[in-house]
Amino acid sequence: MKQQLATCILIAGAALVALAARSQEFSVSKIPDSLLKGANVVKRVDEHELKISSRSKASYRHRRVYTILNEKADGWAVSGESYDNRFFSIDDIEGHLYDAAGNKIKSLKKSEIRDLSGMGGGTEVSDNRIKEFGFYHRTYPYTVEFVTETNFRGLMFLPTWRAIEAELMSVQQTSFRIQHPASVDILYKAFNYSEAPQKGNDGSDVVLKWQLQGLRARSAEYQAPPWSELTPSVFTAMKEFEMGDYAGSNASWEAFGNFVHTLVKGRDQLPPDLAAKVNELVAGKTDTYDKVATLYKYLQENTRYISIQLGIGGWQPFDAAFVHSKKYGDCKALTNFMMAMLKQAGIPSIYSVIKSGRGVTRFLSDFPSSQFDHVILCVPNNKDTIWLECTSSTMPAGYLGDFTCNRPALLVKETGSQLVRTPHYNSLQNMQVRRISARLLPDGSMKCESNTSYKALQFDNVHDMLHQLPRDKQKEILQRSINLGTYEIVDFNYEEHPGRLPSVDEKLEIAVLNYAQVTGKRLMLVPNVLSRYNWRLSKDSSRQFDIVFTYPFCDVDSVSIEVGEGYRAESLPKPVKLETAFGSYETFTELRGTTLHYYRRMQRQEGRYPASKWPELVQFMEDITKADRAKAVLVKATE
Repeated sequence: MKQQLATCILIAGAALVALAARSQEFSVSKIPDSLLKGANVVKRVDEHELKISSRSKASYRHRRVYTILNEKADGWAVSGESYDNRFFSIDDIEGHLYDAAGNKIKSLKKSEIRDLSGMGGGTEVSDNRIKEFGFYHRTYPYTVEFVTETNFRGLMFLPTWRAIEAELMSVQQTSFRIQHPASVDILYKAFNYSEAPQKGNDGSDVVLKWQLQGLRARSAEYQAPPWSELTPSVFTAMKEFEMGDYAGSNASWEAFGNFVHTLVKGRDQLPPDLAAKVNELVAGKTDTYDKVATLYKYLQENTRYISIQLGIGGWQPFDAAFVHSKKYGDCKALTNFMMAMLKQAGIPSIYSVIKSGRGVTRFLSDFPSSQFDHVILCVPNNKDTIWLECTSSTMPAGYLGDFTCNRPALLVKETGSQLVRTPHYNSLQNMQVRRISARLLPDGSMKCESNTSYKALQFDNVHDMLHQLPRDKQKEILQRSINLGTYEIVDFNYEEHPGRLPSVDEKLEIAVLNYAQVTGKRLMLVPNVLSRYNWRLSKDSSRQFDIVFTYPFCDVDSVSIEVGEGYRAESLPKPVKLETAFGSYETFTELRGTTLHYYRRMQRQEGRYPASKWPELVQFMEDITKADRAKAVLVKATE
């Protein structure tokens, strides 16, 4: 009995020692001062373990520990895991909460794990789900630990390792371990990681490992490259993989395209009534674009977008007959449907996968793998290729907005699949041309009429507003966008001009109180009525990263303000002309008779510039901001 008691005491003592050691492990005092500086959150531990057993099966264990330093980082105390129970399943979730000293406060209960639908905006039918879990704790600092174990049954995708997940996060230690049979080839591409992965063996399996420690927090910088490009990261893919009943390959873009083609092949058969309708719609037309635009309009008027993500259907389109019968489909199904109609009309087209998203989207052109999330249609037409966004019921035929323009797309063919680039719209196509006619009243108030044409990418936001919002909401957006003091939008109207380079005309009537300052005989006002920029960047910033502009544009303003009889110019804004690598700016003002005339032209180029050019950009922005607000001073002539 005494021996058993002694054994129990020893076991209990060992457990207490282990608990104390674990408490010390997560104590905030264990974080180096260099990692606390400038950080909102410290990633203490980040362990990724991927064990691949075949071309279709793998297990994945992810353990991460975050110390939350302030309320700005509370989001890291909540996590989520996606699953669908066919290709991805969750085997276990574990969570623990610790105080500043590293003492465990509580553990996650199974009842605290929320099982939510994974359906996003616009998605109506999906078997994707999310298990969400975490802690609500507001005594800083505190630490959370999460461990998740998942299983993959289909390896079209493999995890990506990113050492620093976001700005103002520092990292104590992070690692990524992949174990796979020697008969399975793994592809990987590392960024901001200078060394080769550690290689070894675990029995007959091959082991690859990447690891880093002591990474300091970084701040996001204005117009910097995508965050995923700035942090150490490793992208991975199977060279040969299986997804459901389909085998695929990432050996080349052509090989991956062949896989996608197998998912699409044979799904373009039209029912007889639709085939007859297609023939009727294109009868008598000889121009390819006219035929395409006619059928595209039929698509827009007779179908609607619903995302359907069920099983392999997340990557395989429903056939054309299904879309015709149901009058709906997702990007894959609607693109396939349009492709089938064009085929009936004798017009070849190509199903094309693409990575969508406004602004900067990172794509690894030299790393064949499934990096796509959207499908559009390419219609070769000699040197005048026509691109179609088949999920939009309002977009003009042949025009791609900034959701899919100017980026790689994979043309999916039975043989010869290849990456191409979608249309690019330059600064002289993305134009905003504004003409303002205004009349100044004796008390300094002003009535003005503004006529603005928005073209190409500048057309996008106005187009979306017109087709998605009622008139009262449109007026609210206009109210927020106009940079004036006290004013009223008396009336506004829009007229769209569809086409391969579309535009929309905006007409505003605005009444502005106290626009000009009237002091005795003097009249002071800003000739630039509606196009004032406020770009004030820090001069003393220690720029680290390149400067990236991906949105070129050109704005031209012509303003005429009737000021009344008897005024002469005492002081007018000086003419400004700026030429920089980032773009150009020009403005001048003159008084002719009773009318003050103002002209402004600003053009911004796209490009990637070294961090050393930061002072030049700061000065360019400052000069524009100053010139945009320059005042004219008019004085009443002495009688």
